[in-house]
Amino acid sequence: MWGIGFGGPQKANLNGNSADGKESWVLPAGANFHLRAFGVSGVATLQKNGDDWVLLGTHATNRAAAQSRYNGIYSCPAIIDADGDGYDDVVIYCTKDPVASPSEPEDYHFTGDLVLFRNLGGSPRQFLELFSLDEGGSKVIWENDSFSWDLKSADFNGDGKLEIGTAICRREPFWGNMEGFYQVYYAPVDWE
Repeated sequence: MWGIGFGGPQKANLNGNSADGKESWVLPAGANFHLRAFGVSGVATLQKNGDDWVLLGTHATNRAAAQSRYNGIYSCPAIIDADGDGYDDVVIYCTKDPVASPSEPEDYHFTGDLVLFRNLGGSPRQFLELFSLDEGGSKVIWENDSFSWDLKSADFNGDGKLEIGTAICRREPFWGNMEGFYQVYYAPVDWE
């Protein structure tokens, strides 16, 4: 569809009112095909508007620069209100071009960034989309690593606040032995 690949949806409070029962859907959206008419890699939203559903992608003012930055996504969306404004924000693992290992140039591995996309629904903006790769709409929270598909928001440490959890599925270094191949990390995420 429009040169975009979608991942599994998650419910999210996109309109800032968690009591109105009008939760919408966020989907990871990877612009990993040569036809990129829909948008750039990041977050897609599916929202009810009257009797219809509206599907929007991730905005980027300079689409060419954004498409050269990330070539796809590889995670489920993690939902968290990182800036505390009542609108759900989303963390997605956005992938970059593959990198060759120094010892074996024919052996490639994929890296990317965990990107926090701020829901701009409560902010004035010049575009329809709720999420943007630029315009103050995103922030890299962990860069240049190989993450698993599983990305979650939960209260991992029992402090009553949500954290983001993920797994690293790489060797240390990437071309090394299998010891420590799979490690789980979690951390608080704030917009500031």
